[in-house]
Amino acid sequence: MSPNQARTHGLGKLEPLVRFVEQPEDPAPKEVGSKIDRHGLDSIWSAMALAAARSIRPEGSAAPLAPWALQAARQLVEDSGVTQKEAETRNLVLDLLGVLRREIQDRAFRLPDFDEPAVGTKEEATYAFLESVRAGEPDIADQRFQWIARDLTREQATDLLLSVALPKFIHRVESLIAPVESLSQLQWVGWEQAPLLLRSVVRMQATVTGPTDIYDQACHVVSARQLLRLAARRAPGAVALGEKDAPAFFRLATEWAEADGDGRLVVVASALATGQSVEDVADAIATGGTLLFLQEGLRGGSGGWTTTQADSLAAVLRSSHALRRMVKIATPGQRILGL
Repeated sequence: MSPNQARTHGLGKLEPLVRFVEQPEDPAPKEVGSKIDRHGLDSIWSAMALAAARSIRPEGSAAPLAPWALQAARQLVEDSGVTQKEAETRNLVLDLLGVLRREIQDRAFRLPDFDEPAVGTKEEATYAFLESVRAGEPDIADQRFQWIARDLTREQATDLLLSVALPKFIHRVESLIAPVESLSQLQWVGWEQAPLLLRSVVRMQATVTGPTDIYDQACHVVSARQLLRLAARRAPGAVALGEKDAPAFFRLATEWAEADGDGRLVVVASALATGQSVEDVADAIATGGTLLFLQEGLRGGSGGWTTTQADSLAAVLRSSHALRRMVKIATPGQRILGL
């Protein structure tokens, strides 16, 4: 099936809702409310994610409503405990739908159609995919991913996209945030939509290029400190460090927040090598990212932040929380390298 056929026929019962999302007019509150009542909030979120995946260009600067950004918004709603009957949720969906429709119309993008790639086995296609991502060739990476994605399990897709993400993470945090959020998104959109939903992740990752010296340094530290052998998961049922020893947890979070890039590498490696679980270290990093964000906000005073400062701090906050979620789905080596 070509990507064009997938766009036309591959969304099944969600296709009418996706086309509703893609309409150019500003959404009417009554109509959106009716759609929520009839189809349920999860279906509306799914339709918005799929519309964003096939109609918003993910390359270049981060799209305000890329599919993975919608996942973050949905997660906030879920964490808040707001139900689909409450006005706050309906207003949020209405606002997001309006922005999404404008994005779709302004960018006027459709995922390209591809023929089958001229490669041999699936293993050869996977290698060719990885090479095209590293080389910064989004169309070629997209084409090859479409071919191999049809047979990927969730675990294989996770391994593949995180393997791509980690060397690029230092240059653009969405390289890691996008696969982590999108893989979570597929839990409620449905894994059958992975070949479409993950295409935007692949295209974005393939545009990120740059030196891998920091990643290489992390690999060296992992090897030198024998972290693959020493670092451990939190035992099932074990109490988290933040609950068991709050002062020690906040010391770790503060040390990470106050360190520079090389210093953070030392903080994390030392914690993992001395018995702190990867989950506890990830929790500390997320807390450290939040502390750093709040601290810089208070330091800015009434003058506020420049756009560059705000983007930089938001990237630290978002990426630190993405690392905590990554720990739950990554392979052992990826968990350690990511942290």
